[in-house]
This record gives sequence, C-alpha cells and structure tokens, in this order.
Amino acid sequence: MPPESCARTIQDRHSLSPCGPNYCPMERVFLRPELYARISLQQGSYKMLTKMRLLVGLCASMVTTSASAAVVIDQSNLVDPSKGNLLFSPLYQSLSSRGTQQGQGQMVRAGRAGLLTAIELQLVAPVASPLDTFAVSLIHGPLNGGRFIGRLDLPVSAAPSLDQAQAGALLRLDVSAFDYHVVPGQEFTLFTSIQNGISSQYNHGPNLVWGREGEQLDEYGYPTQIGLAYDGGYNRILFGTGVTAETLYDRGFRTFVDVPSVPEPKAWAMLMTGFGLIGAMIRRRRRTTSSLRLTA
Repeated sequence: MPPESCARTIQDRHSLSPCGPNYCPMERVFLRPELYARISLQQGSYKMLTKMRLLVGLCASMVTTSASAAVVIDQSNLVDPSKGNLLFSPLYQSLSSRGTQQGQGQMVRAGRAGLLTAIELQLVAPVASPLDTFAVSLIHGPLNGGRFIGRLDLPVSAAPSLDQAQAGALLRLDVSAFDYHVVPGQEFTLFTSIQNGISSQYNHGPNLVWGREGEQLDEYGYPTQIGLAYDGGYNRILFGTGVTAETLYDRGFRTFVDVPSVPEPKAWAMLMTGFGLIGAMIRRRRRTTSSLRLTA
C-alpha cells in the first residue's frame, strides 16, 4: 500500500500516537519527511480547532448566563396598610342616569422595555356578593378607544379578605401569555369589570383600594383620608352607555416586566480574554506551520 494510504488512515483516526518520527508501524514503511510534516499539520489543525470551539463555547455560555433576562418591578402604586386602615370602593353594577357601571380602568405608563409578565392588584373581597366571577382585562392605550389585548376571568373569592389585604396581601395575575411588550412611556389600561351581567339594582364585586386613613382627624372628628396619586395615569369608571368618568384617586396596583439584562463587566472581560487566547493560538500555529514547511 502506498504511503498516502497510511496518511489517510492516520488522518481519519485523528491521532499520531501509533507513528514515530517519519515511521508508520501500520504499514511498516518509512514516510517521506514532507508527507510526515503534512500529517502533523493536519492533526495539529484539528486539535487547535477543537480547543477553539471549546473555548468559544465556554465564553459564550458565561456571557449568556450573565445576560439572562430578569423580572423586575416596573410601576408601583400601592397603599401602605401598615400606616392606616385601607380605604376602598366597590366594583359594582348599579342602575343610574348614566347607565349600569361596567367596570373601572386604571391607566399605567410603562417605565421599562420588556415583556409585561405579571400585575398585582390591591383588592378586598366583599363580605357577600351575588357574583361568582369578575374579570381583569389588559387594554393597549386608554380605556376609550384602546386595543383589547387579553382577559382573565377570576372568582370573586380570589380577592384577599380584609384582614389579608390589611396585612399587605395582593392579587397577583400572570399575564405573560398575552405576549404584551412595552417600551418606556407606553400607556395601557388595567380594566377590572363585572362580566356576568346579573340584572339587579346593586351587584357588589371586589373592592378596589384607593387610599388609607391618616393619623390626623378632620374637623368632624373622622380620620383624614390619604388617597393614591399616580403620576403616570388615572382611573376611570366605564358605564354601560359608553360614558367614562375620572375618579378622584387612582387604584392600587403593581406591574412586572421581564427585562433583558446587560452582561456584567466580568463577563465581557472573560469573553475578551478568551478571544485573546484564541488569537495567540492562531499566531503560534502559524509560526509552527511555517517552521514545518521550511523543514520539509
């Protein structure tokens, strides 16, 4: 068998361990120096490529781990119940000159870019209610004229009791399935409504928290009222006739956004070090290649 066949056999096995200097025991023939140099170059290139792949993969995994997304609080407009008793108003249906109330919408202005993953509402469950469910809808833009994104139907019992709400409990809703991405300054509405349409004079749903009692007393001897004031939006009531009316105070809520994190400086340092080592290996290999070619 000619020496070239031995070279192919060695190349396929990716190892020079069976061969000594200029000698291949598998064929029991001596190889020409230039052929042995060619085999050495091929095997060395393969080993260097394997090391480069491992090094690049390690650096990339470090940066990817460091730059994984993080869920953070974006907007928060909550009453601190530890400073006073909660003040709330019911979500209800009542027959009035404006028609039956359909729900209340709290506008929110996003402060971060990312996926809206969850919202928390500061609610208090009613003592008794003929309603079984209520709904929380996400609307892109204002309550009137906005674009519907999605809705979650919830049992009235999902709202925290008064004792739980007074201890700080919130109703948390996962809205990641809506795939709603926000950017800073983008406005959307959290619309809480009664959906089953029970026909009665007064249908009482969950209570929406809007403030707390203050430490001081007013001129009539009652505790002062401290309401929520949110700079990024407002709360409006929607009536069955399509008319909306802005309320005096905002409602308690909190939103969460999944924000892609920026790689940490140490991750960038590791990546740059890895590329530097790869460059050094390439330069070293070029010098070795040139030396072998001159020798051959």
